[in-house]
Amino acid sequence: MLEIEKRIFADAYRSVLRDMTYKRYTERAIELGRIIMALLDKNSLLFLEYERLASLAEGIYLERAYQIGVEDGLMQYKKSL
Repeated sequence: MLEIEKRIFADAYRSVLRDMTYKRYTERAIELGRIIMALLDKNSLLFLEYERLASLAEGIYLERAYQIGVEDGLMQYKKSL
């Protein structure tokens, strides 16, 4: 990941931390995750692996969306010259 990408994702993260809806969703997801793990009992590691892989996949998607946005922005800039 390029430094600018790291900065943008860090800035976005700091921004969403101030968003109350984001905080509510995150807190509820954590609460539900704990309930699911308790229900799964000795199989709770399966849920953690699912969560890890889902998060990694989402990260790839978000990074690609960012890259496409940058490429599009550059194309629009070049067209405007």
